[in-house]
Amino acid sequence: MRAILGDSIGNPELMKQRIQERVRAKGREGFNRPKTGSVAAFKVSFRDFNPLNAFIWFELFGEPTDRDVDLLGGVIQAWYVMGRLGAFNSSNLQVGLV
Repeated sequence: MRAILGDSIGNPELMKQRIQERVRAKGREGFNRPKTGSVAAFKVSFRDFNPLNAFIWFELFGEPTDRDVDLLGGVIQAWYVMGRLGAFNSSNLQVGLV
């Protein structure tokens, strides 16, 4: 993106012009390529859970790409933040009895 937009940040017309030039230069074929990769999803399994000694195993069908590593890292960070906010604490019941 930096190579395409350069110093046009803050100037929407210049940004639009540069992107249009990039599309024209690359041609329609450059953007309409068939997708590649595996359609197989992650396999997730749950076993007996001890919150004081918890491990999560991810089984991948091949070597993880940088994108896979970023995705898994983001999931773990989000899970940690939600836990810090009390989302997974069963004693933190924020509903009133009716």
